[in-house]
Amino acid sequence: MQSSSSALSQALLLQAQLQALRQEIQQDVQKLQQHKEALLQKKCDKVDQWIDTLLVATHVNEDTQMLHSVETVAQTLMDERFSPEQVNAIFERMTQDDPLQRVESPLVELLVDACNLVDCLEEKNPNKRWNGRVEMKLRRKMFAMKWGIELEEEKERSLYD
Repeated sequence: MQSSSSALSQALLLQAQLQALRQEIQQDVQKLQQHKEALLQKKCDKVDQWIDTLLVATHVNEDTQMLHSVETVAQTLMDERFSPEQVNAIFERMTQDDPLQRVESPLVELLVDACNLVDCLEEKNPNKRWNGRVEMKLRRKMFAMKWGIELEEEKERSLYD
């Protein structure tokens, strides 16, 4: 009788420890999720800042912006030494919410046209950060978004996200 009651008390003790561990794991998962969300928000804020610096000359009001010229954006890309990865992050952020509508926006066109200028300039004076094919890759993504085509590189990237 005594051994069965001690076994029962051990089982109850183990069950209580298990419950405590489950709660601890749940709290850790919540903290991890909050941390991931904070990192994602920080990344989005950084990319939004790049967009404002690179493309927007002034904010007229909440809904209206004056944009830089293509030449100014291209010069800023070179002066600030933006990498193709940064440009891709800007493109992804601008097309994130509604890809079909955003692909035809003046901001996206301005970015792609400026990348074309930098591609042409960097072809004559190679820069190790800029591979000279940024505009072509962005145009390919724009075409795919317009026609609902999923590119292989996007499929691969989504596997790791």
